[in-house]
Amino acid sequence: MALFLLAYLARISAVQAWTYLPAFLMPITTLAFFFLAKQLFKNIETALLSAILFILYHGVYNRFWVWQIVGYFGVLPNFTLLPVSLAFFFQYLSSRKIKYAWLTVFLGFIMVKTGIMALALLLLSLFS
Repeated sequence: MALFLLAYLARISAVQAWTYLPAFLMPITTLAFFFLAKQLFKNIETALLSAILFILYHGVYNRFWVWQIVGYFGVLPNFTLLPVSLAFFFQYLSSRKIKYAWLTVFLGFIMVKTGIMALALLLLSLFS
């Protein structure tokens, strides 16, 4: 759905939108990782350092810089949804507010819709 919405709004073909979509998702992924690190460490400086290391790791090790255009984005929803889901889960553990548990379940459902590997990553993260 996001692919066709991006193609429609940018007035480009769906093939071009498929190529450019990871470049739009990577900043969102970096922000998701930042908020997870902020929730875990309770320190903005440490969360910023973690986000910078996240970018460098994906740039050097995986050769995937934020500005690079890639044709395959199947892994990016896992990188985006997993940190946000875990941040909500840790928020639920610290506050015991049920809305964070429901947000974790909702994002887990979305991850299941993106693929079975996403479910495996979520379950492994929650129960490790």
